[in-house]
Amino acid sequence: MENKSGYQPGDVVTLLEGGKAPMTVKSVKNGGMTVVCVPNNDSNASEKEFDATKLDAN
Repeated sequence: MENKSGYQPGDVVTLLEGGKAPMTVKSVKNGGMTVVCVPNNDSNASEKEFDATKLDAN
């Protein structure tokens, strides 16, 4: 399936709205439109899914 967002595992992203903390992309789903990220500043944080249209590449 084509990756429409262009995000790849290992990319560092932030949320467009109020997202100051960088997150690392772990995987992409739904043709790149769902991005699974983990916060860079919290080693105990779990992975979380985000809408790719609400993320900004650093």
